[in-house]
Amino acid sequence: MLESCLRSIQEPLAEIELFPYKNHRQTKAFPENRTLSVAFEEQATSHPHRIAVSDRDLQISYSFLNQSANHLAGVLAGKGITRDVPVALTMDRCPELLMGILAILKAGGGYVPIDPGYPEARRRYILQDSAAPILLIRKGDTRLTDVCPAEMMEI
Repeated sequence: MLESCLRSIQEPLAEIELFPYKNHRQTKAFPENRTLSVAFEEQATSHPHRIAVSDRDLQISYSFLNQSANHLAGVLAGKGITRDVPVALTMDRCPELLMGILAILKAGGGYVPIDPGYPEARRRYILQDSAAPILLIRKGDTRLTDVCPAEMMEI
């Protein structure tokens, strides 16, 4: 993209090709009428045994990830998470992160990401500003225990 900008310095930005390589033409547009959670459900239904996520030696199928996300979404719904209620999530990249995001979306909540590497003051600000009633964390993570005004749930 940068090379395209430099070669075409006089062209308007809207006309510069962002992905000048052949492989970008193979990407499919995401349908406007489907949500991410619906698209994931469809993938889990059509390819339940395919690997959805892997982390070192751990491999999780679409079916297992979908079932886990559905279970957590039910727990969140039972705690009052409905359409547009924010749910904060903080954890390093791991399979639980994907499960948490999917569960929040399936419950209808608004996903509020908090990078665990942020300084404590920034994490506290995001939690307070979002007014998220629940913070999802990875099991055993105690980094936000002392700054969390929300209910913490381990996944």
